[in-house]
Amino acid sequence: MSWWALIGSFVAILALAGLVRLWKLGHAALDDEAGVRRIAQQLLPDFPCEQVVRDSVGESALLFGPKGVAFVKLHGAHFVAQRLGDAPPFRRDLTVVSVGLEEALYGPCVVRLDSERAARDLTRMLQSRR
Repeated sequence: MSWWALIGSFVAILALAGLVRLWKLGHAALDDEAGVRRIAQQLLPDFPCEQVVRDSVGESALLFGPKGVAFVKLHGAHFVAQRLGDAPPFRRDLTVVSVGLEEALYGPCVVRLDSERAARDLTRMLQSRR
């Protein structure tokens, strides 16, 4: 094999990787509240969402509405959503809040927040629903 063929292949791979990154192909993250609401509307069309709490890495979000609490989270390469009812169980550990049951299919919704204060505020919101 020629060195030029090897170098050309390497450059082609880097060019394709650059295009994928530029066009955000394969990008699966909850970037902002509008994106969370859009995905939630697609996955839970009859769930009216009043408030959204998105985690700091964009992998999950909690949705609050008059019909209870729901979550949207990244599950592999796709997003999943599930209703959690009016007063779901939760657990807080510093800046991480885990909401929902340890069920086999999706597990709990783990929300990583930027500060302990944000985690305390989220737990207060969840406690107020009880």
